[in-house]
Amino acid sequence: MAAVTAQADPRSDALRGVPAGVLGPWAVLRRHRSLIARLLRRDIAARYRGSALGIGWAVITPLLMLGVYTFVFTGVLRARWGEHGATGDFAARLFLGLIIFQILARVMAESPGLLRQNSGLVKKVVFPVEVLVPVRLGSALFDALAGFLIFLAIGWLLAGPPAWSVVLAPVAAVPVALMALGTGWLLAGLGAYLTDLGPIAATAATVILFMSAIFYPIEIVPEQWRWVMHWNPVAVAIDTARGLAFAPAFFDAARFALLLVFSWLTAWAGLGVFRRVRGGFADVL
Repeated sequence: MAAVTAQADPRSDALRGVPAGVLGPWAVLRRHRSLIARLLRRDIAARYRGSALGIGWAVITPLLMLGVYTFVFTGVLRARWGEHGATGDFAARLFLGLIIFQILARVMAESPGLLRQNSGLVKKVVFPVEVLVPVRLGSALFDALAGFLIFLAIGWLLAGPPAWSVVLAPVAAVPVALMALGTGWLLAGLGAYLTDLGPIAATAATVILFMSAIFYPIEIVPEQWRWVMHWNPVAVAIDTARGLAFAPAFFDAARFALLLVFSWLTAWAGLGVFRRVRGGFADVL
């Protein structure tokens, strides 16, 4: 990436001065969309360069994951989703939940050391370092898209015919992407100063994994603790995706709207912290 230079989009002049406000995340994505797209293409190409199957791994990896989950939970554990759910239904719901969760998990895992890995770009005065996090997010969304296509192609074999609204299930990834964006900016900015932030982020991702009702339905959580799942934004997003993907279809518009507001504020706050601490990046990297 060191050879890439920043080029602001001339059509974004009307947004100058906006990033400090609540529309900051949108302004960053809008203004630097061409640069982000070029860096993302390079990142994806570099990831699969030299491999025998190339970009085919983007399809094979989630396919193998689905196969493993199906074998373990269907053939070994005989797990079921609810009292009457089929074991294949369990594997399909688990797989969909992990697709949504991995968007956040990947950004959390890669962001703490992001600026150190790209210190050459950080020290370029003209380079907008905040675009490095959207590039990481774009890579995670690329993998999520491949996983969802596998889910559409094979998931119905496990769980039966999906709800008609299954094609809308990716909408649930929007708030998770916004949360990942804000969390990524926060971790990237602080990670420039705190080298041990990586293990902390990994531990936090594990806690979120088990607290987001990915491996179990919310209904089996004891009543006194169910509020934790109800207010966990990742759990809400996963529950929304499942509600749209599996029959009978269900979508709580009010709950999802609140989730979007929270996710946008997370992205805005993360960008604010990143810009507050960026002044010392060149000194510590």
